[in-house]
Amino acid sequence: MTLRRRLILLHTAFAVFALGTAVASICVVNLHNSDATRQLEVLTSESLLAERLRGDLKALDVRLTRILLGKKQLDESFQAECNAIFTRLKEVSRYTTGGTTRRADLQTQIGQLSHSLETAIDICFQRIYAGDQTGAEKQHDRIAGKALWKDLDDCLLKLGSDLAAGRQSASASVLDEHSEMLVMALLIAVTGVGLVVTGALIVRRRLVSPIIALQTAAEAYADGNLKYRVSDAGTDELGDLGKTMNSMAGAIELSQQKYQSLFHNLRDTVIICRPDATIEECHDGDGNLLGEEAKSARGLKADHVWPNWSFPQGSWAQLIETVLSLQKPYHINDMQLAVSQTRSSIVDVVAYSVLYGGTQHVAITVRDVTDRHEMQHLLRRADTMEAALNLARGVAHDFKNLLQSVTVTLSLISKDTSEEFTAERTHTALEACRQAAALSKRLAHFAASDRGHPEDVGIAETIGTILSSLDEQFLNGIELRTDLPQNLNIQMDRDQWTQVVLNLIYNAREAMVDGGILAISAERIKAANPISPAFDSPYILLTVTDTGMGMTEQTIKHAFEPLYSTKQRNDYGPRGMGLTIVYAAVNMAGGFLKVSSEPNAGTTIRVFLPAKD
Repeated sequence: MTLRRRLILLHTAFAVFALGTAVASICVVNLHNSDATRQLEVLTSESLLAERLRGDLKALDVRLTRILLGKKQLDESFQAECNAIFTRLKEVSRYTTGGTTRRADLQTQIGQLSHSLETAIDICFQRIYAGDQTGAEKQHDRIAGKALWKDLDDCLLKLGSDLAAGRQSASASVLDEHSEMLVMALLIAVTGVGLVVTGALIVRRRLVSPIIALQTAAEAYADGNLKYRVSDAGTDELGDLGKTMNSMAGAIELSQQKYQSLFHNLRDTVIICRPDATIEECHDGDGNLLGEEAKSARGLKADHVWPNWSFPQGSWAQLIETVLSLQKPYHINDMQLAVSQTRSSIVDVVAYSVLYGGTQHVAITVRDVTDRHEMQHLLRRADTMEAALNLARGVAHDFKNLLQSVTVTLSLISKDTSEEFTAERTHTALEACRQAAALSKRLAHFAASDRGHPEDVGIAETIGTILSSLDEQFLNGIELRTDLPQNLNIQMDRDQWTQVVLNLIYNAREAMVDGGILAISAERIKAANPISPAFDSPYILLTVTDTGMGMTEQTIKHAFEPLYSTKQRNDYGPRGMGLTIVYAAVNMAGGFLKVSSEPNAGTTIRVFLPAKD
């Protein structure tokens, strides 16, 4: 049965009960009150009539005596009055209100006495009219001798007493009936109150309680508590509505979980702002661009949370205004973002308008592309190195042929000459040719990408040997610090490894013109090669740090290019091939390099080489 039908039936039952109770009460009250009241009125009227008749009979006796004494004339009015009195006496004798046997006997006696008295008085009147005064007086004496007046008066007195008793009984009956009606009314009232309370309980259980439960559920959903469920859902319309709300909350909760899962697992940083640049929600992606401020950013102005962010349009508010005015995605590529005072990143920004909570918002997606730029830089460096390899390959080949011709010619001159000066000069030229040949050989190895003869090389042993073989003057003014654990091995050509270490040490020494600290350390770590960062692999990390003049970002970009140098070039100065050879050797061994440096703050070069178990 539906809730509507139940309520209609309940209201109909209340209405029928109330109407039936009211009609029955009115009928019963009217019936009982009318009978009892009518009987009381009749008894009261009869009692009063009996009392008046007693008085009237006394007055009639007195007036009749005065007429007989000649003090008053007999007239028609007196006779009419006598007739009226006797007529009322006949009415008294014919009362049908019922009563006791005594009352019936008194009524019979009153009828007989009144008839006798009426007859005697008529005879008396006839004699008075006939002028027989003496006969009239005798008739009057005869009436008095028979005690008709007294007997009739006694009967009327007794009848009045009996009627008074009946009147009291009727009055008591009326009071009893009123008491019964009061009790009945109280019972009806109590029954009505009980029904009203029962109806209120039924309405509360079937209507009010379900509505309160639905309201509580709606408030819980409005507060974001989608796990709340409407309990004790019935089988009526409100119960169906509660079940529907539970299903709706479950669907919304599932959708929200999907949204939150997708939102919080995004690789990119997402910031959702209101049109006034107030942060509605934010998610920090893999780049960790938002920092600790993101935890308490909701509800604050974006300019206050991240004041160091600078867009081409200017402030956050101007960016949001631009996006809302365009009504299409707005892109900012390769934007330099100062994440903190010590770290900056290159990001791509996409801003677009979205409906969030039924109102217009702006979503700002920020992707950290620093790794992509570093990869592009590495690819450009690889292209540059490829070009340098081609150049070095050709130069080495031509240079080798020229050196062979020069060396042969100088050797013949040295054998044929007898002059000491010429021989000395020839010997110097031959030594220069040998150095040039060595350079040509290195260029050939570099150009041919020759890995040499890889073997197990101990990091600590080889670096210790190299450091001990250096000239004492070379490290003059330099504080050397080493941290080289044993059992750190790599697989690499020993000569190439020696070239790597020597070039790094030479570069560090040349950067510290006025002396400083040279720190060399090695350790085993796990890292991902930036060229193919699929997974981490075990590497031996060689770190060479100096406190020299350092390099700018522009210098770091070109540091590994062939023939590039910031130092003054002379006959014995640098040729710009040291770091190039380091780069080539490390890459041929399957490793990679990282450089960090700042002007006047020193330089740190990290060499990652695959570890040998």
